[in-house]
Amino acid sequence: MLKTRIITALVLLAVLLPVLWLNHFPAFAAIATVFFGAAVWESFRLFKNRQALLIALVWVAAFAYTFFFGSGLERPTIWFALCSAIWLLRFAPSLGFGLPPLEGAGNTMLSVVYAVAIVGCFVAMVALFRHSPLYLLSVLALVWIADIGAYFCGKAWGRRKLAPSISPGKSWEGAAGGALAVLVVASLTVLAAPAA
Repeated sequence: MLKTRIITALVLLAVLLPVLWLNHFPAFAAIATVFFGAAVWESFRLFKNRQALLIALVWVAAFAYTFFFGSGLERPTIWFALCSAIWLLRFAPSLGFGLPPLEGAGNTMLSVVYAVAIVGCFVAMVALFRHSPLYLLSVLALVWIADIGAYFCGKAWGRRKLAPSISPGKSWEGAAGGALAVLVVASLTVLAAPAA
């Protein structure tokens, strides 16, 4: 698992960092669209949809048209609000109650809702890039730090399961470790930054 994480991170960094450094929006838009397609495909595949690839291609076309050729980014806060509402109202309770069975209409609807939540996440990435590539990189770095801290703390001290019906390997200790890692790195960054 650790080896896979490291290899994946290195490959993604090799693709993403040059685009952020060059501050080239068309290249970033192309990469973001590919990553979005992979995320949507994985979400529909997770919910056992037999047409996951075809559905992902349709979502990719709609995503690219809406946000790179249309006016979807004029009001990104609408997508942020929708995404937040979905996570709070649908997925947060799943931590305690689990997900519905993988068969049936309820599962199909859930896969669509999950894909909509993914749209919100990628809209946030695009909006952050347009604000500043460095700003986007700093936010991504916080996510990576949280993931690394959660992984190692969970491996070392994980006892109480966070969401056993969804991801049995996650623990409350790991979540706390991820949050602490972010606080420590953020504090050190503030202390090391030159005074304005």
